[in-house]
Amino acid sequence: MTSGTTYSRTSGTAILPQTWETIRSRHPGQALKPHERTSWDEKSAADREQFLQLALQDRTRPPDFLAFNLANDPYGPGQYPAAVPEEKGFPATGHLGLGQSHSTVATQLGITERQLSEALSNFSGQVSVIKLLAGSKIYRTVGLTANYIGHGAVTNQILGPYWEPRCPSEYASIDSWRQAMAVLAEWNGDYGYIEVTLDNDLVLLSGQTGMKVVDAVNRDVLPGGGQQYFVPGIAQQLPGLASRIATEPLATLIQPTRFGSLAP
Repeated sequence: MTSGTTYSRTSGTAILPQTWETIRSRHPGQALKPHERTSWDEKSAADREQFLQLALQDRTRPPDFLAFNLANDPYGPGQYPAAVPEEKGFPATGHLGLGQSHSTVATQLGITERQLSEALSNFSGQVSVIKLLAGSKIYRTVGLTANYIGHGAVTNQILGPYWEPRCPSEYASIDSWRQAMAVLAEWNGDYGYIEVTLDNDLVLLSGQTGMKVVDAVNRDVLPGGGQQYFVPGIAQQLPGLASRIATEPLATLIQPTRFGSLAP
């Protein structure tokens, strides 16, 4: 353990030092920005012991194929991967359909109206509340972080709220997926996903992904336009899935994304 670097995202999760060393050995050009670093030495003895135990357990050892797509300000003006001019994007102005009030929909989803408004801002156009039937499949790309065991926290929000109806391997390339789902290159999780077959019906928001600005000067965006789901409280809606996430090894939960392998 040479550098003691850990990785932190806005979710508050952190990558195990051993895992980061492994990633750097596979991808030596990758780096973390200063605000994304924390010191291993500043962690409490209890935290360090917990991280070490997680790293050594078969259940919480990350699959070997996972990697980060991170760098220290790697893209110059006009060089952002998969970016397009703003006029080709899907404006991130999601809204409910006629007759759907914020208060009613927020109650249906079990969230506050403020949380609903924040979710809508990641969509484009009309967003609907739908019920997916048991047996349907949903997908989520995941990262490589860990801080404690329980309902998906062993990876970067493996049971987070944003999901896709389409397996990422169906996209012809990482660029086409990144464009459709407006996934920033700085975010991790591009190389693995989980597939969930619903045990019971699931209530969620459904609509087109809103664009994300990646170069304000040149007015470049990741356009969005792909179909996405917002699923609050998925662990509560799918207790069987939550139990599976808490007990099944990550190596069997997380599948490698192979762009183009399932393309129509």
